[in-house]
Amino acid sequence: MDKTIAVLRVSRGIRTIENMLDEVLAEAGKLQADVSLARLALNESALSTQRPIARLASLQQNIVAARSKMAGVHADLAKISAKQRDIPTECSPGCNGGKVAPKVAAA
Repeated sequence: MDKTIAVLRVSRGIRTIENMLDEVLAEAGKLQADVSLARLALNESALSTQRPIARLASLQQNIVAARSKMAGVHADLAKISAKQRDIPTECSPGCNGGKVAPKVAAA
């Protein structure tokens, strides 16, 4: 696989998963709000929806944990990418073959 294509595929994959996790987190929050509002509208006891709301909260914690892991993956890959770009494979003009240039006496 070509390096450029590989970088684009990985970059697109990271962004896709990050966006999907945010969408799932938002939907879980909406569902939690809907459950709470439905309980109020139906005049049910708070105990009747406690368990589903607690499970949704736990689900949200797990989504946030997955999102944090994905942010770590993103950061790790960004570091790898930066190192690859920062390591020269050839000596630039005037680099003196990687040797320290002698100091020039001040005039």
